Amino acid sequence: MATLPTCLHCGGELESGDRFCAQCGAGILSCLSCGQPLPEGHQSCPACGTPAAPSVFPNPTDPSQREPYSAWAEVVERLRRATLGEFELGRELGRGGMAAVFLAHELSLDRQVAIKIMSPGLLMDDGMIERFKREAITIAHLHHPNIVAVHSVRQAEGLHFFVMRYIHGRSLEQVIQQAGKLPIPIVRSILCQVGSALTYAHRSRVVHRDIKPANILIDEDGNAVVTDFGIAKAAESPSQTHTGALIGTPAYMSPEQCSGSEVSGASDQYALGAVAYEMITGVPPFAGSTLTVMQAHLEQSPQPMAMRGVDCPPELEAAVFRMLAKDPSERWPNMADAKAALGATPLTEDDPLRAELSLLANAGRVTSAEEEAVAVGDAHRRMSAGPLETPGMVVGGISILPPPLGLEVGDVFVLVAMIRGQHGTRLPPRAVEWSSDMPEVLRVDSARALATAAAPGSALLTASCKGVQTLIRVDITAPIVDEIVLSPLDRALHVGEEVRLEATPRDKRGRPVSRPPLWESSDPGIATVSKEGVMACRAPGSTRITALLDEARRGITLTVLPAPVAAVHISNPPAYLVAGESFVLTATPVDRSGAPLVDRKVLWTTDDVAVAVVTAEG
Repeated sequence: MATLPTCLHCGGELESGDRFCAQCGAGILSCLSCGQPLPEGHQSCPACGTPAAPSVFPNPTDPSQREPYSAWAEVVERLRRATLGEFELGRELGRGGMAAVFLAHELSLDRQVAIKIMSPGLLMDDGMIERFKREAITIAHLHHPNIVAVHSVRQAEGLHFFVMRYIHGRSLEQVIQQAGKLPIPIVRSILCQVGSALTYAHRSRVVHRDIKPANILIDEDGNAVVTDFGIAKAAESPSQTHTGALIGTPAYMSPEQCSGSEVSGASDQYALGAVAYEMITGVPPFAGSTLTVMQAHLEQSPQPMAMRGVDCPPELEAAVFRMLAKDPSERWPNMADAKAALGATPLTEDDPLRAELSLLANAGRVTSAEEEAVAVGDAHRRMSAGPLETPGMVVGGISILPPPLGLEVGDVFVLVAMIRGQHGTRLPPRAVEWSSDMPEVLRVDSARALATAAAPGSALLTASCKGVQTLIRVDITAPIVDEIVLSPLDRALHVGEEVRLEATPRDKRGRPVSRPPLWESSDPGIATVSKEGVMACRAPGSTRITALLDEARRGITLTVLPAPVAAVHISNPPAYLVAGESFVLTATPVDRSGAPLVDRKVLWTTDDVAVAVVTAEG
């Protein structure tokens, strides 16, 4: 009996003829040879091994034309050019049929952001461009702590993209996949936060239309954040979809969406009810092929939660099932009423549930310097097994993706290899063994497909698969200083003092660099600085002291004050005077070292003018 293919994204079963996965909404293509469903992202048919027809352009730099040139690779390169000087583009966070999201570092504000960019396959579709722009504008007008914030909308290099807040955490979909059924207090907390976001959106006359676990992010502080307003609709504007067009993800679509009818806030309520059902039971209300799921939304009621082996409070189950009513008029009057019926209340800052939500958000996440690389490496490892070998799929060669330019000690990067057949055709991914001839310079974790730059030098990186090997040279430099942090002085400085200045050079990742900086003073007559950073104050005035290392420099302006008077010495005062006599008094102020301060004026006074009078000059 043939095994049904499954979706690459969520593992749901697919049937012949499916255009997209009923569980998660991922697009489904068909094999050119056998017609079996081919989930988006598969490199070859799981049934017959025929390579997928990629969405590619010819590579102008490869005369053989054997290497497919991904349209996304071109888009990413153009995005780098469009954001040069403003953002440093990082790893891909996710991709759907309409857009992809990349992690980026905003240089001016020194913060992580997410950049959502429109799919290259849609750039010629004016309607999709308008929908993409509308998503950005819609979110930009929504200001709510549980709705992802948009910082700016851009159009450059022929691309359409917008910059938004980066959520540190995981999607609710990932949380459910790992944890299964969630505790009732956690469920109520998430429903409260998402319900609050949707209440605000509906009050702003915006309907989301695609509420599902994948579009709800749980951040590291335990907050649930609604994202992906790609098919949201303003209540007062006409829909840009044709009559009868289906919008949404089948597993969470309301009956009115399944039938192509008009949607409203009640449709979001139904979708959130489906999400609530899945959080409580571990499975969505209905499963099966796309047609089966949509028919169930129209005609069937979900199984009672007790039949799913769940002990759910009756009032919570009743509230969820009312949200899942087939007729929108039979659901709760609005999202606020639904939220109240669910028993969902806001979390305080010190609520223990926040800690539990934070654990769910961070479970499985890498928090070391390897974070970005591991996230990409996981995707390659999930595909490493590949299909069974068949004639014509024998490994003939390996191409290694070159490591990032300018590798420094401490950098971590993903190891990626492309496997080719005997005729140069690209084969589906399969297991690759990695090694380094200089582990003390380049440390390789073959099982995780990661490499770490351990020390300055050069190493040979080798990839092996089915007896075929290839290698490349990897050069690593010492960490280059990106910035220098100077410790501020907490007191005034005076002539004659010496003080050691503290400087901490840091590399591009903020890690301290052990090499000492060079020092210079803009006016050595006022203050000098030794190579150890000891500053000697020579004369009153202002000077700028600068620390330099590699291309980094950081300076501070310091003011040197005159040396303070420590004592005044009176020279040879008379033992006594006869009434009517006069005497010239002489005094010398000295500093703390006893050195005379010749430029200081001494003023004289007497405590009894009836006995003796002294002028100010002595």
